[in-house]
Amino acid sequence: MWNNDRFQATDLDGLASLRQADDIFAITQFSNNTVWAYSDRRVLSRQPDSDWREHVIQPMNPGRINSLGELADGTVYLCGIGNVLRLDTVQAAAASMSAPGVAMRKIILRSDEGVESSLAVDGRHLVMPDRTYSLAFEYAADQLPSPLAMQYQTMLSGPLNFDNDWDQSTRLSYADLPPGSYRLQIRARSGNGESRQPVAFTFEVQPQWYETSWAKLFWLLLALSTLAAASAGFTRWRLARLHADRRRLQYLIHEQTAELATANRKLENMAHVDALTGIANRRQLDRYLPDAAQRCITNKKALGLILIDVDHFKQFNDQFGHQRGDELLRQLADLLILCLRRTDDILARYGGEEFIAVLPGADADMVLEVAERMRSSVESSDLGITMPAGLVSKVPDTLEHVHELIGDSDKRLYRAKEQGRNQVVSD
Repeated sequence: MWNNDRFQATDLDGLASLRQADDIFAITQFSNNTVWAYSDRRVLSRQPDSDWREHVIQPMNPGRINSLGELADGTVYLCGIGNVLRLDTVQAAAASMSAPGVAMRKIILRSDEGVESSLAVDGRHLVMPDRTYSLAFEYAADQLPSPLAMQYQTMLSGPLNFDNDWDQSTRLSYADLPPGSYRLQIRARSGNGESRQPVAFTFEVQPQWYETSWAKLFWLLLALSTLAAASAGFTRWRLARLHADRRRLQYLIHEQTAELATANRKLENMAHVDALTGIANRRQLDRYLPDAAQRCITNKKALGLILIDVDHFKQFNDQFGHQRGDELLRQLADLLILCLRRTDDILARYGGEEFIAVLPGADADMVLEVAERMRSSVESSDLGITMPAGLVSKVPDTLEHVHELIGDSDKRLYRAKEQGRNQVVSD
């Protein structure tokens, strides 16, 4: 561009960016303010406030354009060697003012090994073998404005959705797309913000063999069978574990039941056995005596009772101490119980140093024999003591009569003490 006294470089509204390596443009402007630029093989025009547009001149041999001119009626002629072309400026102006569309130039399929192949750009539905391939689209506007002013917007919809905002990129690549049908929409926008409806291209990504319905069904059946086998195995293991736990629990219950029975027997013994002497205590006597009396009443047999004391036991305690006194009572109980020969006979501690022997069904002679055996055994032992005893043998009339029998034996014990001790009184 000439500026006062010299030429200066200029972009001429984007023409410089459209220039190819060997282009030398001539510039002219006609009456309708349309600026024309032409070289020996290309012709471009620009309306006011619009972008440059290249005209297709297929009938003209490249390298044969000599001049460009305008007639009075506004017709533009292109002259070459052996050719004259007439350009429709009205149609050219309308085209240059219209919003740009998008033309798909190339579709490239690339395998994961890096092998590329071009697919036909004929609007047909494309089929991509599987996700191991990548797909690239190359596109451009169907007009020739300044590339710096042209922008593109892309929208991919399908199993995955990708939206790209306006930019100047003319290549779009997708890789590792999930199987399914996709729709790619591309829209071009010129520098003045005008755009058309997007152009749509459809393609499909086929699934890998393991992504097919049959493969998914196979994997599902395999998973279900594995789960069923695992569940059955777990059930068997769980049942075996439950059976083992049950056997162990039964053993523990049996063991604890036996221990509880033993403990109960011990408690029973503790409740009915005298803690000092180990023979029946007063509670056991009170429980046993009514049963024995009832048997005697039923069978009309005598109930024998022997009430026993220790001569001078208080003096023994005072002289030797209570511990020796307790030991004496234990040894005395062991000695007296050996004098009982029948299983129904019992010896109980009646209180303090007093003992009582119960002999169900024993007549007076038998009771006297047992009482005398006890007395002589104590006298001949090394305990160093003697014992008096009062005894009774009678068929009780009622259960209440038993208390009278005990009272009678107690009176006879007192008489034995009064008569000089170490003796048995039976009447």
